[in-house]
Amino acid sequence: MNKESALLGLKRCKLDTPEMRYVVDKTKCFTCLDTKQLWREREGLPFSAWDGRGSYDVIKCNICSSGHWDRCSSTPNITVNNYRIFKRGNNDMSVRVYEMKKEASEQYVKDEVKKIHDNESEKPRKSMMEVVAQTFGLEEKKEKEKLAEGIVKPEEKNEEKVEEKVEEKVEEKIEEMPEWRLSKSRVMQRDATKVGIEIALKELANDVFALIKGYSGDLLHIANWAKDFTLTLSSALESSSSTNAHVEQFQDDKDGSTTYLILKFEKTDSVKSYNYYVYTSKKEKTSILSKVFLFKPKNECAEKICDKKVNDIIMRSMSGLDDI
Repeated sequence: MNKESALLGLKRCKLDTPEMRYVVDKTKCFTCLDTKQLWREREGLPFSAWDGRGSYDVIKCNICSSGHWDRCSSTPNITVNNYRIFKRGNNDMSVRVYEMKKEASEQYVKDEVKKIHDNESEKPRKSMMEVVAQTFGLEEKKEKEKLAEGIVKPEEKNEEKVEEKVEEKVEEKIEEMPEWRLSKSRVMQRDATKVGIEIALKELANDVFALIKGYSGDLLHIANWAKDFTLTLSSALESSSSTNAHVEQFQDDKDGSTTYLILKFEKTDSVKSYNYYVYTSKKEKTSILSKVFLFKPKNECAEKICDKKVNDIIMRSMSGLDDI
């Protein structure tokens, strides 16, 4: 989860206000909303709760902090800095948006937003052409420097020609900016024992299917492919600690556009010891992390970005071919 997904969450929840955007801008970690804490159910329940310290663990955020255990708790309803802490593995951005709504209603946020608005209104506004020209480094000054170097033809050496060339190059640059029909990503995780990897993968396969199908009805064939592919990974994950990213491209028969799907699965194994006063037991744990990226470019520039990313993934997969 990142700032872009948070801004998208504001629009989906119809809470896209200056105050909410201010809170999003000030937030560094969107997993814990800068509380640096998460909660989880204690492992080994119900026996582990016999020590009287509760059925929940409060842990440090696994994104912006170490992810290590911090303390036990009798309740998961813990508030830190105006936010209630989230369960580890909960990546629902809409829940976080409604939590940020509480912070956005604070008076200091309203005062800061008003101050920013007042400062912006006092600044002289630039035209759109000036802003774009400045962004891409196409100011008239540079064009005049080129004139001095003899790069521009003599018949073009006048102010009107320079202005026209600036406008033409700005339009070219604008056309080169990537545009997207679809750009989505999601991270999902399932925990399983050594004998439960196949079950965990079935759950992930259903999650991946529902995720892709939910974006658009015409992506049903992609959702089915991703589900079937996920179900075939059980044997590969049994014998390895992780897998590399898998890339697939789908051609749309209607408009000829290409949809890029990148799936990445990571498996980690761990062993944890539990002390029950008179004896100690060990429990093996397997976590499977699934990362789904779905892109549908709208113009040639966006297609080049996707092709470059796909080629990078393929080249990393081919790094071992030198030994053959």
